Formats: sequence, structure tokens, C-alpha cells
Amino acid sequence: KHAPTSTLLLPTRDGLHELHVAEYGAPGGTPIVYLHGGPGGGTPPDVPRLFDPAVFRLVTFDQRGCGRSRCADRLLANTTALLIDDVEAVRCRLGIERWAVFGSSYGSLLVALYAARHSARVTFAIAHGVFLGTRAEVG
Repeated sequence: KHAPTSTLLLPTRDGLHELHVAEYGAPGGTPIVYLHGGPGGGTPPDVPRLFDPAVFRLVTFDQRGCGRSRCADRLLANTTALLIDDVEAVRCRLGIERWAVFGSSYGSLLVALYAARHSARVTFAIAHGVFLGTRAEVG
């Protein structure tokens, strides 16, 4: 198990949620953010093992209403558009100019949307276990 090099609770712009943010690996390494699946899940505890700590500065955060993030009502002000805003807020708060984005399941949808909206901030994107929210997938 890998211990984070730092953690913080980041209030969302609307003040209704606090996002649990953790960093792992080399502070000067290639920055990469991991976007977990869900909605409603959280960052799996074994995610840091996927990234070489000598190479990457891994950032994880639990989305609104998920995992170790805090709120009074997990469904209040919890939309896909706000989650994309949160990804960008985390990047800005950590002072990262550009980073890679990696997502699993619902996180892969967030990766695609974030990369489309903030392409100048993305060095590369990886989508794993892709879920794009199509009618066929949602059922």
C-alpha cells in the first residue's frame, strides 16, 4: 500500500462539497490525475500501484458525494458539468500547468469531457473500461 505524499480537502466553488484530494509519487514527476468510476464510488485504494512513483506525480480525488469527500447531500449540485469544473479546480489548486488524465468506467467519460473542454491543459489521456453514458449503456 502506498501512502500519499499529501492530502487536502478542497471546497468546491459553490461551497456545497469538499473534495478529498491526495497526491502520490514524485513531486517533480509527470503529473497525472486519476478519475474514478461511479458515480457514487470513490478512488480505489490500490490505484497508486498503477503509477511508478519515481516517474509520476499522481493526483487522485473523490468526486462530489463519493468516498472521503464531504457534503450534506451527495446529490445536491452534483452534475457531470460540475465534476468537470472540479477537475480543473484541483489542477489550479495544485499549481499544475498541464497534466495527463486517466479515467476508469464513468471516469473515462469525465476524461473525454475534460480533455475536450480543457485540451490546452492535457498532455495525454487514457480511458480504461470505457463508459460514455450512451442509451445502450444506461439501458
